[in-house]
Amino acid sequence: MPHDDKTGRGYQIVVDVAEGAGAQDEETRRQEEVRDFLTLAQERFKTIVDAESVLRQHMLEDLQFRASEQWPDNVKAMREQDNRPCLTVNRLPTFIRQVTNNQRVSRPAIEVSPTGDDGNEEVAEVIQGIVRHIETKSDADVAYTTAGEHQCTMGRGYVRIVTDYVDDDDFAMNQEIKIARVPNPFSVYMDPNCQKPDGSDARYAFVVEDIPLAEYQFRYPDSELAGLSEFTSVGNAEQEWMPEGNIRIAEYFYVEETKELMVLLMLPDGRQVREPKSSLGSTDAKMLPAGVTIVAEREITTRTVRWALINAVEVLEGNEELTGGMEWPGKYIPIVPVTGDEININGVIDYRGIVRDAKDPQRMYNYWVSAQTEMIALAPRAPFIAAEGQMEGHEAKW
Repeated sequence: MPHDDKTGRGYQIVVDVAEGAGAQDEETRRQEEVRDFLTLAQERFKTIVDAESVLRQHMLEDLQFRASEQWPDNVKAMREQDNRPCLTVNRLPTFIRQVTNNQRVSRPAIEVSPTGDDGNEEVAEVIQGIVRHIETKSDADVAYTTAGEHQCTMGRGYVRIVTDYVDDDDFAMNQEIKIARVPNPFSVYMDPNCQKPDGSDARYAFVVEDIPLAEYQFRYPDSELAGLSEFTSVGNAEQEWMPEGNIRIAEYFYVEETKELMVLLMLPDGRQVREPKSSLGSTDAKMLPAGVTIVAEREITTRTVRWALINAVEVLEGNEELTGGMEWPGKYIPIVPVTGDEININGVIDYRGIVRDAKDPQRMYNYWVSAQTEMIALAPRAPFIAAEGQMEGHEAKW
């Protein structure tokens, strides 16, 4: 209508609708990215749970056995019902400390050595000093000792590398590296397909924490789950993410790999430099700078580690849009496994500590001690009976 053309109202309405539709499409796209991201994370988590279900059960049994839970439930119930002694004389901590005490005396530490043609002893000494400073500031001895305890007890422990701000008043993004202990190794889930003993080839990992609803609301008041009155309404599709009524949050590390073609260039002064082939624009010899030649080409795989804090339905911390993880420094997931005996049985990895093969001898010892105690307790105070006059002349002996 003419008055619409003069006032511009019709045009304004069209713009508002278009902007609203664009915002709606953007939010839909974001929700789809979050859903795809969390779906992949949950699938990976489920893969680890399925692959390590038996291993983790054995590790838990070893830890409980070390904590003096050494009698089978049915045997213990029968003996207690009959008022028979059911003693536990736990000798395993003695043998475990024979190993861990040696570790405390000879503290493990990181050593930096110069290698290769470009190695420099002075630079290595500087780096060694930095590493020693990191170990001292972060009480790395505690982390190493805790991992060693778990290694000896059930075959596997972990050490974490974390970063933290230098000071609470620091707004310059200055952070320092710390070596942190993992008090509960069952909270760590690493890629079951990694083959290297230090886990450097792992493609994903989780560090989970189960917290009550009140604590969760305090930490993340704007979270979707924090506003729920019942746990059954959201998240029950993935049972592992709602253990016993708590909310499980997880630090999710994952590696993005990109392949890139690199070229080795010979400069006019004889130096060799490595550059991505895509940065050259053209590899035609006529298009290269004068005196620059391509010596070799090679395809490499670049690893980018990313980190996100998630629950079952949303990304709590991550990139700016909270649709994925933020980039983590380095090319390795900062979780280092410390393993005991590694046994590969038909392709299935089993980790063992000292406790696994000591269970039966320890149970046998508990049976012996209990039987001996029972025999002494039931023995009469006067175990030898003789007729009157039978001991005549031998009173001193009896």
